Order: sequence, then C-alpha cells, then structure tokens
Amino acid sequence: MTLFTPGRNIGQIITSTSDSSTATEMDSLNSRTEPIASRWIAKDSEISRILAEDVVDYVPLLPNVTALDRGSIGQFSPFIFRGSSQADGKIALDDILLDEPINGFVTSKFLPLNIVEGLEFFGPGSVAPFGLTAAGGMLRAETYEFQGGRPFSKVLFRAGDFGYSDIGIMFGLPITKKTDFLIDGNRQEFDGLNNSHEGTRVLTKVSHQVNNVLIKHLAFLNKNDVTVPAPFLPNWVPGNVVSQWEEDRLDQVLSVRVGNLAQAGRRLLGRLHFTRIQQESTVDTLSFDNENLTIKTNFNYDLLLGNHWLTIGGEFRHDDLNSVQLVDHNDGFGRVFVRDVYRLPEKWEIGIQVNLEKHEEFSLAVNPSLRVAYEPSNRQSLWFGAQRSKRYPTFAERFWPTEFFRGNPSLSDEESSAIEIGYAFEKKDQFKFRTSVFANRVEDWIGNSILADTLAIAVSNLDNRTTAGLDLKFSWDFWRTGRFGFVGSYLNLTEQSPEKQLQVPEYAIYSYLEVGHHFFEKFVFFRARFVGRVLGERHGINFLTARSTPTRVDLDSEVIFDAQATAQFSDAKITASFENIFGISYELVPGFPMPERMFRFGIEWAFLD
Repeated sequence: MTLFTPGRNIGQIITSTSDSSTATEMDSLNSRTEPIASRWIAKDSEISRILAEDVVDYVPLLPNVTALDRGSIGQFSPFIFRGSSQADGKIALDDILLDEPINGFVTSKFLPLNIVEGLEFFGPGSVAPFGLTAAGGMLRAETYEFQGGRPFSKVLFRAGDFGYSDIGIMFGLPITKKTDFLIDGNRQEFDGLNNSHEGTRVLTKVSHQVNNVLIKHLAFLNKNDVTVPAPFLPNWVPGNVVSQWEEDRLDQVLSVRVGNLAQAGRRLLGRLHFTRIQQESTVDTLSFDNENLTIKTNFNYDLLLGNHWLTIGGEFRHDDLNSVQLVDHNDGFGRVFVRDVYRLPEKWEIGIQVNLEKHEEFSLAVNPSLRVAYEPSNRQSLWFGAQRSKRYPTFAERFWPTEFFRGNPSLSDEESSAIEIGYAFEKKDQFKFRTSVFANRVEDWIGNSILADTLAIAVSNLDNRTTAGLDLKFSWDFWRTGRFGFVGSYLNLTEQSPEKQLQVPEYAIYSYLEVGHHFFEKFVFFRARFVGRVLGERHGINFLTARSTPTRVDLDSEVIFDAQATAQFSDAKITASFENIFGISYELVPGFPMPERMFRFGIEWAFLD
C-alpha cells in the first residue's frame, strides 16, 4: 500500500521559510498541507518586484481579491473577496486569524508590509490552518521566518508625494542554537490626499526548539492616528467636516508544537491568542470609545495513517466589549472540526471537513466542506471545492445606537454555500496558468439600507444574494530577464436590489510587462516594469457633502497605467515608480478620489547576512 507522502504537489507540506533545504525538517508552526493548485498564490518572487506603500498594492496579483482603496496609502482599506461583503472574508497573519469583532473586518493597516513575503487566497474547500473557513474566503499573509544561522538585518525607506514616508527595520538574531529572535518595525506618515495618518507597527517573534517541541511567542503592536474628511460607516456623523480618531491593537500569541508530521507522522499544535483593540474618536461631534478584549485558544492534532491525513481540532473564543456608545457586551464562540484528506491511487485526493460550531447568541451549526484534487501530470492540476459556512453579525451591526447608523439586535446569521472548479498548468518556471469558476450564495445576507428621505442607514437581513465569477492568472518568462503577467477577474450579481450591488469592479485586469538587463559586469541589475489596470463598473454609497443624504451611485470603467524602475545591487535595491502616469481622474470608492499622478521611491539595504 502506498503511504501518504508529504512533499508532493498533492498533500504537500510547505513551510514559511526562505531556506528550502530545511523546509521539511523544520515542520514549523506555520506549515500547512494543501494542494498547490487549489490556492491562489502571490509569491515573494512576485510581490518583491513591486514598490508598495501598503499590502493593498500586492492584492491585484490575486484575482477577485479587492481592496476598497479610498485614495490614501491603503491604511483604511478593507478587503472584499469575490464580491462578498467586508465582514464575509477573513484575514490571517501566517496561521493566526486576526479577529475584529467590533466592525467585523480587518483593514490593511494590520498587515506588516515589510515582513510579508507572500499572499494566499483560500477558496471553498481549501485545507486552511486550524480548519479555518469563511463565507467569502480567507486571505493569508505569509511573513518572513528567521530560523537561525547568522544575524540578519534589513533597513527600508520609502517616500513620495502627499507627504508620504515610511522608515522600517527588520533584525533577526540567533540567541542560542535553539532560540531565535526577530523584530520588525516601521513608522509611516501620510499628509494625505483624502486623509492624514501616522502609524507605527512593531512585530516580534521568539522561537525555541528542543527535540520535537517548538515554542513560539509573537507580539504585534499597531498604533494609528487618523484624520479623514469623509464619513466612514458606522461611526459617521452628518455635519462633520473632519473625523479624527485613534486606533490601537495589540496581539500576543503563544504557540506550542509537539511532534513532527513530516518525520514522525503525528503532530499536536496548541495556541493561546490575546487581542486588545482600542478605538477612540478625538474631534467628532458625537464621540465613540470602544475597547474589545479577545481571548482565544486553538488546538490541532494531525495524524498520518496510511493514505489518510487525519486532523481533529477546535477553537474557543471570548469577546469582551466595553463601549461608550454600544454599551458593554460579551460574546462566546466555540468550534470543533474533523478533517480527513485521503490520497487515492492514480493521483486523486479527496479532503472532507466537518465543522460543528456554536455562537452563544445563535443556534448550533454543522458546516461541511469538500475538496477533490486530481493531478494528471506533474505539470497539471484540477480541483473542485465546496463548502457551507456561517457569518455572525458584528457588535456594530447589532448594537450601534446612533440615529444616523442604526444597528439591529435581531439580526440573523448569514449562511453561505460556495463552490469552485479550477485548473492549473505549469511548464517549469517559464509559463504558469491557472483559472477557476465559482459561485457563492448567501442566505439572510446582512446589508445596509438607506432609509428614504433621511440621513440614516439601517442594518438588516436582505434576503439572499448570489455572486458568480471567473478568475484567471498567468505569467510567461519570454526571456531570461523578461516576463509578461496577466491577472483577470469577472463577477456577476443576479439581484437587482440597489442594496446588494457590488462595491468592487464587475471586471478587472491587472497586466504587467518586465524587462531587465545586467550592467557593470553584472554588478547592477536594472529592471523596468510597466503596468496596465482596467477597472470595470462599480457601485457604492456616496456622501456628496457632510450633510447630504447618502445615495447609491455608479462609477464608470477606467484604464490606468503605471511605471516602475529598479536597480538591484548585491545587498541593496533602489526603486522609483509613477502611478497613474497619464493623470486620469477616477475613484475606486465613491467620494474618495484617487491620486491623479503619484511619484514615490524606495531603498532597501540588507546587511549582516
């Protein structure tokens, strides 16, 4: 009988490390087992070629993953996956889910740009860390894992128009042969096209390994001061010329791994996660002050048994909200799951997962998922995924009490059913192609309704909502130092109700052409990158003035061009870019104009490596 073999494209164990020689041996806490084809991936080799101000600049490499960019540096941009609502998707940092129980979604400011080495989107039926599922899908940001050896350090500086500046440093130190330490921090300022912002991010990782026991501690601090001259839901107040607030977040995670799946065939993972979120307005006429404490624990036991990879795990979470406006509330949530990934002969693989979950305010739910993968050759993969999942109303959706944004304590939970069929083909590293079609139906969809002839918005369950679409991505290395890439997506929404219209482009294209050449006896490598972006029609809420009734508006399609030049030295990189080089006036989100033309440059210098 053929045993389940980690390391194959189907059932492959991949670790978050830049040293491939130790990948299987380390079997780190960030390891995940997943057919490559069923994840949409933007690797470090792709994102490292982009001069980014924010993770928002990376997501166009993933089809139908959209940031609601409000013309800033992305700091206030939630993510929307395949036309879902903001709260339908989840964001993970490595295998750590970043919960946000107040508003229900995490914005891009909580992802540490300088340490992110890749992005992955998990669709229906994907084998995600700790059995995580989401109605709209999950975006995972993979960060740099320092695994000993010599000390490592990198300094980064970026600057540009509108008073943008970002200074960051990353430093890794092997404290002992078995203990490693990593710190990443940056300070970011933006005087603003639509806002001003000052933000600080500090992330630390400490790991200690003894035999088959690995202990890790992660601490991640975010501090942000924000000024925005346009209303934000749900805390907008008509009549305000300026809205200003402070938002701080601290995550601390203690993780333990016992055993090694690749070597011993079994592994136990455990994790304790503490989060504190503080939101406070500073100049609003109607102030808000929210503080939420979340304590969460996860466990996950994996066992390789013949052709089966068996997993049992669970999650228990408690949210404690203290709020001036929302009053005080507590939520409890528990979940257990069982998963079996079975490898059949002839390169088939079937994954089945069942989630049993209970939110203390809602009824018990059983949510199954299925994934079938087939690999006819080492170059091709096909997959089918299906899942059912729940999304529970947030504190703001249930309890926000103002006359302008009215929460609804009687909201029902959303029930989502999603399917996906995909195909991928690779020819060595020269040509990569993947595509998929998908559909997602949400019952009791939670949306915002504009109350007639008022300045008010109310939250309610708006019956059902169905989206379907197509994803496409390919890259072609047509020359040793030349590459052409294309990312395309299409969305279709069947309902005619204005409350259910898409907030993101109905179709989008992100294409790029890169050419490069070595100079000075290959001491310097120069690369030019040209980008064309097509944004289809989109819809959303617009506040024409601070005192006007919000209205639904339509935005026309746009074509935008960008250019970038990079000089790569042995241990340093200098990059300059022009966004929107033809100065097109456009908005991604109604009421928030994007820069008509923007210049920026960046310097990265790695040393002690």
